[in-house]
Amino acid sequence: MEQSKKLSFQHISNDYFPHFIEELVEYYRGKYAQNFGLSSEAAKQLASEQVRKLQEGLKDSEQYLIAAYLEHPEPIGGFWLSRTNTNHAIIQWILVEARYRQLGYGRQILDQVKTLAKNLGVHKLFIYAFADNHGALELYYQVGFTTIGFEMQLEL
Repeated sequence: MEQSKKLSFQHISNDYFPHFIEELVEYYRGKYAQNFGLSSEAAKQLASEQVRKLQEGLKDSEQYLIAAYLEHPEPIGGFWLSRTNTNHAIIQWILVEARYRQLGYGRQILDQVKTLAKNLGVHKLFIYAFADNHGALELYYQVGFTTIGFEMQLEL
């Protein structure tokens, strides 16, 4: 793996926000189709509804959408952190653009999430991940996340 360059962070711009949301919907569409046996269209509809609900939460001042930048003006990813109460926050979404994956940028983004959470007085940070997202799970374990439960399904 080549050495990653240091990222800088700032609030997601209005120009990048639609792309961020589009990536979020597309990711969840694929996971819902794969894991729940939905058609592509049904999965996209469900993903769009879920993202719409998340977007409604953006009206809350405890939502933080941050973009990650290299030296050029286009973000290479970002994150969405929701502070749920005084001591807890949930990472709603982490994105590293495909061509920048496996280069150490995901770790830098998670480090920035942890720094922001600590600065907000958060003591516990949560993240949800699909079981088949092995790269993300490995990274989450490497930075110190622990498994606290499982969501399971049974085909009938």
